[in-house]
Amino acid sequence: MSVEVLRQLISATERSRGGLRVRLDPDALERACAEQGLSFAELATAASLSTPTVSLAARGGFVTPRSAFKIADALSRGLRRLDNG
Repeated sequence: MSVEVLRQLISATERSRGGLRVRLDPDALERACAEQGLSFAELATAASLSTPTVSLAARGGFVTPRSAFKIADALSRGLRRLDNG
């Protein structure tokens, strides 16, 4: 399920000297958090990322694919938790 969430969130990719970077759609990320009642800080904790990394993604900045996947995975786990509970 996290791959589906990730596909919905990715708005762009770029290659740089540091490797592949991913931009998440800020509106989609904000909506996903709002639907689950999560702040960006809570999402960061759930995704095992720093709050600045999640804030960067929420502003439309480029993050690593690994960070993008962790965000999508945390949101996916939250969705499953809501579906089951």
